[in-house]
Parts: sequence; C-alpha cells; structure tokens
Amino acid sequence: MASANPVSAAGFPKLPAGFLALVAVVLIANRLAFTLWASPLPDEAYYWLWGQNPALSYYDHPPLQAWMQSASAAIFGDSLFALRVPSLVSSGILTGSILWWLQNYSKRDKMTAVLVVFSSPMIFIFAEMVFNDHLMIALLSLATVFVFKALETVTADGKFTARHLYIAAVLIGLSGLTKYNAALFALGVFALVPVMPRFRGMLKSPHLYLAILVTLLVLTPVFVWNMDNGAASFQYNLSDRMDQSPSAGKTLGQMAAFLLSFAVAASPFLIAAFFRMLRQPEGVPANWRRIAISTFFVSTALCLVLSAFTQILYYWNLIALIAFLPFSGLYFRKWQLVAHFVFGMVAATLFTINYTVFPLSAVAGETDYETALLYGWPETAERAVALQQERPGTFLVASNYRNGSILGFWAPSHRVEVISSRKSAFDFWRDEAALAGRDAIIVTNEWHPLSAEITARFAEVQKLETRTVQRFGTDITSYSYYLGIDYSPATIDR
Repeated sequence: MASANPVSAAGFPKLPAGFLALVAVVLIANRLAFTLWASPLPDEAYYWLWGQNPALSYYDHPPLQAWMQSASAAIFGDSLFALRVPSLVSSGILTGSILWWLQNYSKRDKMTAVLVVFSSPMIFIFAEMVFNDHLMIALLSLATVFVFKALETVTADGKFTARHLYIAAVLIGLSGLTKYNAALFALGVFALVPVMPRFRGMLKSPHLYLAILVTLLVLTPVFVWNMDNGAASFQYNLSDRMDQSPSAGKTLGQMAAFLLSFAVAASPFLIAAFFRMLRQPEGVPANWRRIAISTFFVSTALCLVLSAFTQILYYWNLIALIAFLPFSGLYFRKWQLVAHFVFGMVAATLFTINYTVFPLSAVAGETDYETALLYGWPETAERAVALQQERPGTFLVASNYRNGSILGFWAPSHRVEVISSRKSAFDFWRDEAALAGRDAIIVTNEWHPLSAEITARFAEVQKLETRTVQRFGTDITSYSYYLGIDYSPATIDR
C-alpha cells in the first residue's frame, strides 16, 4: 500500500538495542511455548469444533473464525499446531498494519512500536489465544488503515475517494462476521462524520450509505442463520445475557470492575499514554488521532452503559485500543516505556507458565477453575475413549460445553454430546433420534458434576471411576466417569 502519511516525527523514546532484543526474545519465546504446548483453552477447543461442523453462523458468535479453523484443519490436519495457526496469521496482519503506519520511521522505532503493542498483556494474550478476538483485532487494524486513507481524501465539500471507504466497509463487515462487538468500532468511526465539521459533507454522499450497505451484506450469513434458527444468536447476545433487574449498587460495581480490569489488562502505562496523546496532538496524522480518540471513547462508553445490564468482561473493549496502537509508543516517557515492557514480559511469562507448566493458583492451595481445565486432558480423553471401546455402541457425553469442547478436541472422533442447563452450539449439533436407546460414557468434573439434566436423559446412571490430575505431585483437578444406560431423546428449544 502506498503511504498516505506524510508525517515523520522525531521518533520513539530511545532504549538500548540489547534491552529491546530482550523484550522481543521473551515475548516470542512465550508466544511459541503457548502456541506449541498449551492444551486448548475451553473456548479455543469450542471454536475449533465449530470448524468441524461448518455452518453459516453459530449460536454464540458469528462464523468467520470457525471457517478459518476449518481451512486450517483441512491444510494442517487435526493438531494443536493447526488449531493455533490462525492466530499466527492474524498476528502477522496486525504487525503488518502497524508497520504501514511507520513507513517513515527508523528500524528501531518500528521495532519499539511493535513491541509496545505486544507488551500490552491484553493484546499479547488475545492475539495468541484462538478466540474470535485475534481475528477481529487483525481485521480492525487493517480497517483503521483504510478508514484513515478515506478520511485523508475528504475535501471541504465532503468529496472523497470512495474505494478506500468500500475496502474499510468490507473489513469492518468481516470483523463483524468474526465477533459482534466489532459494531463498537463501526459506531466509533461513524461518529466522526457528524461530529467533525470537515466530514459532515460525507453525509450527502451516497457512497457513505452504500458502504454501510456493503458492511451489512458481508454479514448476510449471520442474518440468514438467525432467520433459520429463530434469531437464537441475537436473542442470546442481546437479551439472555442481560440482567433484567439491575440495581444501582450492582451496576456501579460492574462499571468499576470493568474499568479497573481493562486498565490493568491493557497496561496502565498504555492507558496513560492514550490520555497523554489527548493533550499532545502534534507530530502524528490528525485523522489517525481522530479515529483513535473516537473509537476509544465510543467503545468504552457503550461498554459502561452495558455494565448496567450485564457483567462486561475487560476484553470486550479491545476495540478501544486498536486504532491507537500504531503510534502509541510516541506518548510514553522513557521510564514508562521501560515499565510497560517489564510489565508485559512478566505478564506474558506468568500467563505461559500458568497454562503450560503449572497452575499458579495451586501455589495458594487451590487451583482455579479456568486454569485447572487445561491440565490432564490427553489422558482424560484417552481413558474416556477406552471406556467407550469396552462398551461398543456407546457415545461420549460431557457435563458442560467447556469440558465437552476439550474432550471433543482430544477424542479421535471429535464427537461429544453436551447435556447441560447452559445452551450451546452442541444443542444444535445433537441428533436426538440417532442417540435414542443407546448407552453413553459420561465425563464430569468437580465444577460441573453429574446433573439432573443428565440423569433425566438416561434410564440409569452408574459411576465407573474417578481420575485425579496431578502436576509435580500436586492435585489439580479430577474427572469422574459414568455409564448412562438407555438414552431418552428430548425436545430441544432451538
């Protein structure tokens, strides 16, 4: 892409090349360790199973991440590497988009800028985990480039080069085809048009409205799937997840928790750099700064509003940072940049150790649920399959979509049924008629034990055994195996 950025600022704070190399080595080593050795997180395995069950869209999220997983499996086979290849691709796209902004900067400045981005714990983690977020980050980073290019061509009467806007519209649509909260970015960008006098003339252009239509057309698979499934995904995300009776105290607590967790996960030093940027407009492209400010405040404000109705997780606000990232390093003081890098290296290392070597919460005496779920699964799945093979004709059942997703990843057939009070994509995949009258091997854990929903489906349930997972002699968690006899189909509310 040809550069539309004429600015060449003085540069980023200068740190010793050896220190920058250390930061790069630590971040890359942690990234490779997690990519190659960490067992799939529950949602990683869940989305991977989506790729094994191709569809126009899915109950929890839109489909693009699943389609990417399906393509990766077709190319690289069923493996941990194949599962995580998509995140390597998206990290390459994110890095490339950052370097586009920095074409007029030195190699050291470019290296500093990329390290600033990946030293944010939230970016590091969600760029490497194969959640939908990694792809959304990459697509929106590219969309920011083309929104900027479109705004750069706007004249006083609102005329502009439409092709850049249409490319941005496609990229925003693709990010929405990855995760619904990409809409926050679209709203942040669109807010610039009526707010900034220079851009108001765009409201008279048919290209602006055609670009919005293009974005919606890209989302066609989501609309069609919801039409065919009673708007189940829209219902889940817009209603079922919301608290129908919020209280002032609860709302304030949720808002405070969201803001604090977001600031810590993003890096307090990165957030401080953003607010420093508000006071120092010089030295960077003005339209880049406008996009960064608008998307940050629109996304954060809407997340705060939603805090009144549900618990907003800090990473839902990833969108607030994406446009700001390329030039963010310019707004660090030298000591803040060093602190940001140290903070990022420590966070990345602790995250990797926690998920590949030993759950850190076990040091305090009890392993947390999120971490414990990653340990012991190859052996746990192997034992479940062995019990299944001892009883020909049985199928595998898990007590929760998280257990079921990881079990499905490690089981050779990748076929697991999930019976739980929490609705998930497994409910849409289950063929009740084909399971009628069959027996099952049921796998549960201490957080999701044998439930009434499971026992109601079988004429009889017999406990077979319990398996304890250990790490360096420490009990991490345990899994129980049951035999369910004579499955009775149930009517699923789809």
